[in-house]
Amino acid sequence: MGIFTKYLIKRSFITILIVLLIFTFLDLLFNLISDLENVSQTYSFMSSLKYVLLSAPYRSITFLEASCLLGTIVAMGISQLEGNLNVLRSSGMSPFKIVSITSISALFISLFFLSLNEISFNKIYLDAKIDRDEYINKTSLSSSDLKWIKNGDSYLGYTHIYENIIYNPMFIKKLNNEIQYAKKADTAEFEDSKLTFLNNYSFHAYILSNADSKKEEFTLPYFAKVNIKNVNNLSLKKLLVHNKNVDANNIYKDNLLKKHLQKAIYEILFAPISIFILIVFCGSYIFGSLRESNPSSKIIFAVIVSFLYKTTQDFSISFFISYNLPLIIGVILPSTVVGLIAINLYKKI
Repeated sequence: MGIFTKYLIKRSFITILIVLLIFTFLDLLFNLISDLENVSQTYSFMSSLKYVLLSAPYRSITFLEASCLLGTIVAMGISQLEGNLNVLRSSGMSPFKIVSITSISALFISLFFLSLNEISFNKIYLDAKIDRDEYINKTSLSSSDLKWIKNGDSYLGYTHIYENIIYNPMFIKKLNNEIQYAKKADTAEFEDSKLTFLNNYSFHAYILSNADSKKEEFTLPYFAKVNIKNVNNLSLKKLLVHNKNVDANNIYKDNLLKKHLQKAIYEILFAPISIFILIVFCGSYIFGSLRESNPSSKIIFAVIVSFLYKTTQDFSISFFISYNLPLIIGVILPSTVVGLIAINLYKKI
């Protein structure tokens, strides 16, 4: 039976990659169409195309779970039509074992792409996004477009922060409700409570004229370094570092940032297990009620299951965040329910 199982693994491997490639290409196409709205004298079509291409590998991770499930089900459906699954079953192999062996490709691909995302995809995307934002902001940036934070009598505006670099910083010093001076640059570097302005530095004195220096004292709050909206764009390594820092500094009494960091961490770590459970669940129907159905019915079924599972998991996580409950339970609860249903279905086959 080694020939049949190897063939099944190889087929599912190829099918998953094809499905993932299709999803990624469609996303790339729609992303390019959407980004063309930003094309200007400073942000050309080629710059837009470059950004979309560089961000495609990172964005493909979004479709990894659905691609693994759909590709595996399609591969099993084709093998069933060819009679290969019947051969394996007649040899004494259980349906659960057949599905588990077929899922090896999905597990390998998911771990491989998640590792690549950790090593390179994530960084390539963030670098491309920063370059894109810089091109777009060259002509359209104003003070109202900046995010502003306050530290004592000092105000700092910026577009975004990456690592220890602040982009498009604008510093304003006030005293007795009067602006003393202002500084701006293309970028600035922060370390501890020190801010150093770098490229294209400029100084404007309103009252105090002897403060023309590229260095300033300014303490950045932690929420400026890592924003809840951008948590999902961080790599697992950075998520773990930020989660540790939040614990160490006792940041946010309501633990909102910590919850979102934990959510992103658990989703990354649990992704391969989640994929396996979904494949096992849908695989049970290949040997059950969907045995005689056509391939299109199997595909539609897998798409519906993937959508419902993701929606349920998002709701479960949001519920546990809202009520300050152990988040890991909210992450594993949907897959646990699906897994228990799958066990019951295999007992009936």
